[in-house]
Amino acid sequence: MVVGSRNSSNCARLREVGERHRLPAYLVEDAGDIRSEWFRGHQRVALTSGASTPEVLVDRVLDHLRMLGAETVREMPGETETTTFRIPLAEIQSAQPQAND
Repeated sequence: MVVGSRNSSNCARLREVGERHRLPAYLVEDAGDIRSEWFRGHQRVALTSGASTPEVLVDRVLDHLRMLGAETVREMPGETETTTFRIPLAEIQSAQPQAND
């Protein structure tokens, strides 16, 4: 399962890696996209995320998997991500109230 945006080419490629290995592979934007039927007959779930996916979304997916019955969560070794992404200026401006002239 890949956590990230549906329009992210990075996330799409990650999902395709699973498919190439003949594994069920899903791209979810948040915990609400998860379907419990995906896990029937499976004992393990691999979870990854796109490069710019906020950690809070991954944490929410993990919480949801625990709610569905995941007993053990094991983080695999890898490089620690230290890159942060700033909110685009257009999003900040659209969130601010507009002054009426």
